[in-house]
Amino acid sequence: GTTITSLQAQMDTLINFTDGGVNFKVGKSVNGSISGEQVVPYDSVKYDTEGGFDNTSPNYSYTINIAGTYVFSFGVGTYGDEFTMNLVRKRAGVETIIQQLSNGGDLTSGTTYYLTAISSVELNDEIFVYLESGTIFINSYYSFNGSRISG
Repeated sequence: GTTITSLQAQMDTLINFTDGGVNFKVGKSVNGSISGEQVVPYDSVKYDTEGGFDNTSPNYSYTINIAGTYVFSFGVGTYGDEFTMNLVRKRAGVETIIQQLSNGGDLTSGTTYYLTAISSVELNDEIFVYLESGTIFINSYYSFNGSRISG
């Protein structure tokens, strides 16, 4: 059998498994750091089967075109700063945190963190990653992904 060594590898495997379904993967075109209180600026679309990702400022969000249950995942690197990030669903103007990621005070520089969440979403919900506090490092390796796994 095959050994999967990271959540990102598991997400990529799931997307390959659901090939032909509803999938998106976005990243950052230029390496760099971003600091708190902003939507993470994923501006490079790797693929998007439904054309739902808006990679322009200030949006950087995925709009659900087909309701169902989705798995979402993203990764970030750190410089040794404390950070808190949210996977957010915006429905009819109301933002709800689906899941939160924090390094819990671990100030080790160069550490990678991943978040994976499964959520039921409705038509026209917007999904995005929000950096609540701290500083993170993102590039094309640290992607934001989504895949519809059931109706």
